[in-house]
Amino acid sequence: MKHWLAIFICALIAADFVHGDEWKCPHSNVVVHSTDSDDADAACKAARKALEFLATQGLDTTGSVEVRLVTKLPAPCSRSSFGCYDQPNRRINMLVISECLKMRTWVELPLNRDLCESFLTHEVAHVVAAANFTAPKPSTLAQEYLANVTMVSTMSPRQRERLLEQLPGRGFDSADQMSTTYYQLDPARFSAEVYRHFIKLGNGKVFLQNVLSGRVLNNEGNP
Repeated sequence: MKHWLAIFICALIAADFVHGDEWKCPHSNVVVHSTDSDDADAACKAARKALEFLATQGLDTTGSVEVRLVTKLPAPCSRSSFGCYDQPNRRINMLVISECLKMRTWVELPLNRDLCESFLTHEVAHVVAAANFTAPKPSTLAQEYLANVTMVSTMSPRQRERLLEQLPGRGFDSADQMSTTYYQLDPARFSAEVYRHFIKLGNGKVFLQNVLSGRVLNNEGNP
């Protein structure tokens, strides 16, 4: 059974996790709660990659980011999720590496530490984007475009190559081809296709800024 990356932006109503010690990531505004120093280091590394990428795209990355590494995600997150963004509290809950690896595969790719870390870059992007949207009510589609572009862009070259090989395509040609329905039905392929769209000539940073302002992807994009 395939385990899809399902990211739910939600108000978390239960707390079944271990807070652990507090680790301040070097040279950043990221705090990680973890019972394991190696997991904390991995989370800091992933968060740094996301922040550095988003800064190059013109986003303000100076806001605080809190990450809680947990052995079990709180409800109402899906069992097949790797992480959840608690938007009201500006907090990320993320499975520890050992629990992430138990999922075995994602998009039929064997899970490894690099891939598990990349899921955290997705969540960090949600936190940063929330502080940068000038659109009053950014759509799910807009938020997922930005988070998925960040995730794939910050993967190691080999990890990204493996993902794109597993999910061949040519990328979306325009914003009109994207929809929340597409994302919900096949979030992994959505990740690959929005990345391919992002790297096309004329898109990139300009398109991301238009997403943040609400000029594009300002509705759910459903048929």
